[in-house]
Amino acid sequence: MQTIAYYRRSTTLQENSLEMQRYKAFEAATKNHLIIEKEFTDDAISARKTELEGREQLQNVISLVKQGKIKNLLVYKRDRLARNVVQHIKLYRILREHNINVVFTADEELPMSYSTNGEMYEIFMGVMVQLEGQQIHERIRAKNITNFRAGKDPGNLPYGYESDKKSEYKYKRNEKQLELIKELYDLIENGKTLHDLSEYAKVKDPDRSWSTSYIRKLLQNTTYKGIRTRTFNEQEYEQEYKSLKIVDKDKWQRVYDTLEKTKKHNKKRVKLDLDYILEGLIIFNL
Repeated sequence: MQTIAYYRRSTTLQENSLEMQRYKAFEAATKNHLIIEKEFTDDAISARKTELEGREQLQNVISLVKQGKIKNLLVYKRDRLARNVVQHIKLYRILREHNINVVFTADEELPMSYSTNGEMYEIFMGVMVQLEGQQIHERIRAKNITNFRAGKDPGNLPYGYESDKKSEYKYKRNEKQLELIKELYDLIENGKTLHDLSEYAKVKDPDRSWSTSYIRKLLQNTTYKGIRTRTFNEQEYEQEYKSLKIVDKDKWQRVYDTLEKTKKHNKKRVKLDLDYILEGLIIFNL
C-alpha cells in the first residue's frame, strides 16, 4: 500500500464536509500522479475534545505508518489531523520518523517539512490551529446562548414536547401528552400520592415506564411553568419560554413543595468517636 487518504468531520463544525475533503483528495492525487488505495474517515469526531488515541481511524493510519506500509498521506488541512499543539507535534514526529509524504489538499495549506525549521513551523501552526479551534468553539457557544435567550432553542425537552427541525423553534407540543401532565399536577393538588399517579399514568400512556421517581422529576421540571434552564461551559442560563407553559407558576410551586415533603431523607449513621478512659487499665482473665 503506497497512498492513503484521511478525512475527519467534527461533531460541530460542518464547513469541511467529507464529500468536499474526498473530492480534494482525489484532485490532489491526480495532480501528483498518485493512486489512493485506501480511505480512512473519522466522522462526527471533534479533534478539540478527543485525544489521538480516541480516534479509531486515525489510529489505523498511525498503525500503518509505524508498520512502514504507506508512503503518502493525503489530508485536507492540518486541523483535520489535530486541534491541539501537543497532539499535532506528536503526530508530526511520527510522520517525520517514517518519512511520510504528507499532501495537504487545501489550496492555501503550506507543505509539511521535516527539518529543524520545519518543526518550528509546525509548532507555530499547531498553536494557531489550537487557538482557531478555541475561537470557533467560543463563537458556537455564543451563538447557542443567543438562540437560547431569543427563544429559538430550548434544548432537550421533557415529556410532552417533540423535536421538529422544520420549525423555527425546533420543537412542537404534543397536546395529548401535555394534557396528561396537567392531570398529574391536579391529582397531586387533590391529595393523591406518587404511587396513585403512577398507576393512573400507566393506564393513560402504557408505552412509557411511569416510575414514581420519573413522575417526581417531570412535575418538578421548570419547563412546564415556561422556564428553561441550560448550562453552557458550566455557566447556567435561565430563559422564559411562554409557548412551553402549561401550569401557572404558583401551582407549579405548590406541587413542587408538596413533592419535596414526600422525599425520603436518609439519615447518615454517625460513628461516635468515644475515648475509652479505662482502656488498658482493666484486664479480665477468663
